[in-house]
Amino acid sequence: MLCHLPILFPVAGLLLFAFLPFPVALAVYLPLAGLGTFAGLKVIEAMRRPASTGSEGMRGARGVVVTAQGPRGVVRVQGELWNATAPVPLTPGDPVAIVELKGLTALVRPVSR
Repeated sequence: MLCHLPILFPVAGLLLFAFLPFPVALAVYLPLAGLGTFAGLKVIEAMRRPASTGSEGMRGARGVVVTAQGPRGVVRVQGELWNATAPVPLTPGDPVAIVELKGLTALVRPVSR
């Protein structure tokens, strides 16, 4: 709901024209409208960014295999240890990228160094 707040600055600023002389009201209103426009554009920019937390933020994150037994193992991603499965056998020290999270298990794919 707070994303609508920048829109209220210019609308509330229109009340200045009812109480102040035109040149004074204009001098106060223009910076207020500029500030509202700038803040509104920053809000829109922030809303269009992809998720950076939770399971959505983990997709594509890179890590390193710590332990492995065939296609299963443990990987270190962003300082955390995750159980992992891969379509190919894993080897400790291999770099991997997370494709998807299913519960507490990361589906990973090998990446080149």
